[in-house]
Amino acid sequence: MSSPSRGIIYIVTGQKFVEEACRSAASVKQCMPDILITICSDIPLNSPLFDQVMAITNPMYGVEDKILITANSPYQETLFLDSDT
Repeated sequence: MSSPSRGIIYIVTGQKFVEEACRSAASVKQCMPDILITICSDIPLNSPLFDQVMAITNPMYGVEDKILITANSPYQETLFLDSDT
């Protein structure tokens, strides 16, 4: 099975950043309701805002998390958004 062609990914650690990502994803869905959105987090999450939730099992709490996970995006074309967008 091929990966979806385009999607947005958020990579967050900590509850504050999960909440920010949820607000940002809600805004994205208003403008682009059909775009796929994935969140990667160390906090368990169940939200209709995200098409996929990926667990960060050994977070480094830094840019390393973003680099490693973005390199393995589930999309052929990925837009990475910080949670504070």
